[in-house]
Amino acid sequence: MDRVNTYGTTATAANATGGTAVEVVPAARRISWGAVFGGVVLGLALNLLLSLLGIGIGLTTVDPAQVGGSPAASSLGIGAAIWWVLSMLAAMFVGGYAAARLAGVFQRGDGILHGLVTWAFLLLLTFYLLTSAIGGLVGGAFSTLAGGVRGATGAAQQAAEGSGITGGQVAQQADRLVAQIAPNATPDQVAQARRELAGIAPQFLRGGEQAAQARQQATDILARTAGVPAEQIRAQVDQALQQAETQARQTAETAANAASSAAIWGFVALALGAAAAAAGGATGTRRVGIAPPAS
Repeated sequence: MDRVNTYGTTATAANATGGTAVEVVPAARRISWGAVFGGVVLGLALNLLLSLLGIGIGLTTVDPAQVGGSPAASSLGIGAAIWWVLSMLAAMFVGGYAAARLAGVFQRGDGILHGLVTWAFLLLLTFYLLTSAIGGLVGGAFSTLAGGVRGATGAAQQAAEGSGITGGQVAQQADRLVAQIAPNATPDQVAQARRELAGIAPQFLRGGEQAAQARQQATDILARTAGVPAEQIRAQVDQALQQAETQARQTAETAANAASSAAIWGFVALALGAAAAAAGGATGTRRVGIAPPAS
């Protein structure tokens, strides 16, 4: 008598080819959510342990009392990223393996799916914990990726500004202009000029005609503060604002490139995590021996 798996039925049927009786038995469920939960918990715990170990190892290399004796911040950042990737891969593999093993699946495809579902839950749970009070402890170097996402948002907003000039940079250039053009101005005159320049700074962000009007107003304010004709300092004002615009564009481009690199490498790391979880699920699939046919 042959045994055939179906889903949710138990019966006895005849083999169409030879009339042999076939026992139809119910097959196991294709997914075990309890096993997936166990894999998620195990993977999360392992990630926490490895993150704490990485923090401990990293702090031992820092010696505040020794000047130049500690590694550079860039070296620590690279080391933390490498450690996080290795920790994440280990946690994903173990979580996927545990899920497939606890589910008792016999097909490799089912084991891989258990691993991938475990990876998805681990990923979502880790990002959720990053936004909670204990996110910094559990996430480890995931905070770097989160910071890259926030940096991408800020860079996009800055790059979208018409003229590329920020209010803070305009105020900084205004301080330099007041000190350069009106070195003999009284403190009250300097304070008033700064307030007036800060008031028109948002107009530079809009670009076009409003930016041109703000440029003229800034020239008039500085000329009045210095007690000189506006035409005499117009070139200095234009040069300072041009420098601020160039600096803003360079800053936005640098931030956008850094955010893009962080997003790409984050995608690669998460894809490797999915592969590790799938490999763990495949490894955790139970093997079934096939008896030789009766002679």
